Amino acid sequence: MKVLIIIAVLGVATAIPFTEEQLKKGQQYVKKCLDETKISPETVGKLKAGDFSEDDENVQCFALCFFREAQFTDADGNQNKDVIINKLSVDKDPKSVEAVYSKCKNETGSTPCQKAFNAYKCYRTAGLF
Repeated sequence: MKVLIIIAVLGVATAIPFTEEQLKKGQQYVKKCLDETKISPETVGKLKAGDFSEDDENVQCFALCFFREAQFTDADGNQNKDVIINKLSVDKDPKSVEAVYSKCKNETGSTPCQKAFNAYKCYRTAGLF
């Protein structure tokens, strides 16, 4: 059941046409980060849908884990511009992705997890996730 929810969260529920390889890697990242943070697949589904009502440390650390695995950030939540622009430009103009990156690159937080979560919220609100 957990695997089906992960697939739905990453595949069917997304409007971005990620490549098959990206979807497969994303599924692996979600599984690893679910195991690491112990949040529920349903919570991941809420995050994917833009529902940020669950904002505890484990949820924030899920964002850091996923971003770290995708190489969007390092372990301290510092963003990797080149990777973000490259991976999120699958169906978008790289200049528009770079503009969103410029808007979201300075997201902060009191912990690396909170910093990554705030960055995720910024990108999600801008329509990149």
